[in-house]
Amino acid sequence: MLHRLANSDTGIRGHQRDVLNGALDYIETHGYHPISLRSLMSALIDQSPLPPNAVVFTVDDGFKDQADSILPMFAERQVPITLFVATDLIDNQGWSWDFKLDHVIHQASAQHFDIRPFGFDCEPILLDSHENRRTALRKVRSALKDLHPSGALQGVSDVARTLSSPIPDTAPPAFSATDWRTLRNLESDLIDIAPHGINHVILSRLSIEDATREIVDGWNRVRQEMTNPLPVFCYPTGREGIDFSEREQTIVQQAGLLGAVSTDPGYVRAELSTSHRYRLPRFSMPTDDLDEFIKCCSWIERGRELVTGKV
Repeated sequence: MLHRLANSDTGIRGHQRDVLNGALDYIETHGYHPISLRSLMSALIDQSPLPPNAVVFTVDDGFKDQADSILPMFAERQVPITLFVATDLIDNQGWSWDFKLDHVIHQASAQHFDIRPFGFDCEPILLDSHENRRTALRKVRSALKDLHPSGALQGVSDVARTLSSPIPDTAPPAFSATDWRTLRNLESDLIDIAPHGINHVILSRLSIEDATREIVDGWNRVRQEMTNPLPVFCYPTGREGIDFSEREQTIVQQAGLLGAVSTDPGYVRAELSTSHRYRLPRFSMPTDDLDEFIKCCSWIERGRELVTGKV
């Protein structure tokens, strides 16, 4: 699971290009077989065998850098990849509260952040380094995830006011979305486009009517724009039992989608039941540590699953 490609010119924090290229080099030279998520779903439905050492790549959200850089990089290497898109991001250049929070904290001129008003019993966090700002972002974002999206957005406004770091009316370049024409030109046997909801909000915080609209209308919007969209859903934030549950899995299945992916780390096994297809795990692609990627590919993480009983 990938997200952003780092770019110092636009202020995007994400995967280092050399690490990503190193990962693609590794699977090419060590006997791995990259397959599409579409092929994986077909194998799970048909209960057919997967090639040995199969690896599937996905990328979430629908930002411009993903379409302009990540997808072409994979296509050039003949490695399949699926892009999950939040349709409001593309239709209206919208950016959800979590992206706004990222911008507010990283653009703040303040050098410390008192997070006690936001429910934390700790000293103010220094904002004198990128790592400290990431720490502040993780803490506040984690707290706001417990709220309805409207409450989370209000929380971001409160943070912006506290840090004197205004929220722009329109998304800045680091959060610019791609467009449907670009995605249609990219769509191919190697590049699939699939739904990630409408507004990139945590579905479990919504009423069943709003959660259904996010899933069903988001999927229908992708179907309107793409020639051969992949009928697999990606849960925003994606932690099973926290951000989605059996309710959301049922909605996805009733919408006619073939499966769904989470953000919980883990391997996909061919013998999974139908219900497991609607909560497939994914490992997060490391941003700057190739060794972590190699651990996942070499089954070291699988060994940990077996030892800890997380199978």
